[in-house]
Amino acid sequence: MGNRTDSPIYWTLLTQEDWNMHVAATSEGLCYVGSPNQPLERMAEWAAARYPDNQLHRDDVKLQPYADELIEYLQGRRRSFTLSIDVHGTPFQLAVWNALRSIPYGQTKTYSDLAD
Repeated sequence: MGNRTDSPIYWTLLTQEDWNMHVAATSEGLCYVGSPNQPLERMAEWAAARYPDNQLHRDDVKLQPYADELIEYLQGRRRSFTLSIDVHGTPFQLAVWNALRSIPYGQTKTYSDLAD
């Protein structure tokens, strides 16, 4: 993982119907989508482990475009995302995540399909 310092991590609480989840982004793009109904501490622990020198800042306005696209996707009204993402990992992890992102909406792939 690279050195990611001096850049705040912005976050919001996405609330929809009977669930909520924390979402975060750096200036480079979306970096965290939490599991439904998890506490803020879960995201704070994640951020501290991956961005130890960065501060979390709540910014609902800055995160609204991400929240909008996520809600549209979860409601079945969006099939792909237009906003940037900021993911960091080993070359293998990045290859796996890119393979997962290439699966078209509504389709499934097996582990063997991805490995091929």
